[in-house]
Amino acid sequence: MGYFFTLLARFGIVLSMGTGMHLVFSLGGIFFLGMPTVVSLTAYALAIAEKAGYAPLWAAAIALLVNLCAGLLFAILYLRVSADSFAVLGLASILAFEALTRSWSELTNGVLGLAGIVRPELLAAEWSFGLFNLTLGILIVAGEYVLLQTFWGRALRALKENPVSLEALGISSDRLARNTIILSSLLFGIGSIVMVWQIQFLEPSFAGLMLLIEMLTVGILALKPEVKRVVGGAIFVIALPEFLRFLDLPVTLFGHLRVLLYSILLIVLIRFLNTKISITSRCL
Repeated sequence: MGYFFTLLARFGIVLSMGTGMHLVFSLGGIFFLGMPTVVSLTAYALAIAEKAGYAPLWAAAIALLVNLCAGLLFAILYLRVSADSFAVLGLASILAFEALTRSWSELTNGVLGLAGIVRPELLAAEWSFGLFNLTLGILIVAGEYVLLQTFWGRALRALKENPVSLEALGISSDRLARNTIILSSLLFGIGSIVMVWQIQFLEPSFAGLMLLIEMLTVGILALKPEVKRVVGGAIFVIALPEFLRFLDLPVTLFGHLRVLLYSILLIVLIRFLNTKISITSRCL
């Protein structure tokens, strides 16, 4: 049963982060490659706050405040540079932040990482934590469904498909893009917090290219404005590597094969769905 509840927790995490990627990339057309940086920054804020003596819930509140600042920073950056430059800078931020966490050992404990991160007492058991994550993921997906039915949701779809029409209607595409980046960063941060609570350990490679590949896979599978595609993409991302557990392979190879599997999948998806993938163009 422990394995089952672990999968439930993992599913809730992917739903939370996948919804963020669905909003910003699939619907908004914003190539937000700095997503792992936001996840890592939020996670380290949580861990450092706990190590400083704050209770888990207070530490989570501090982490979300840091997350809000990170989302706002990326939103401002998006409005200052071209879409292509934003994608490149986001990717570069992943490597920069990982290098920072490795070298700033006084704060992050370097490559040894931070251990002993605790969950709230009510979520200490695997079953309660798994059900909490599943419920949280479902609520986030339901919230996105309601959001997409509103005027804001329709405007978000137009941001990628026809941004000129937004300006003609008096809607600022820059403001809409900024709010979308901040909202998606918040969802990435929520997923980051429960992800740290699940493994109760944090090290520099916690969120890197592997996580980005997973979330981009969900985003590409859910290109249409339908939340059921986010759910389907999350199930697919979780189930795909599970068959490796049933193969007689050395444990040391499992992680590398998982990365290879996701990478090949992403290449295949981009190859066959490249005509459906579009990025919002911006003129500075």
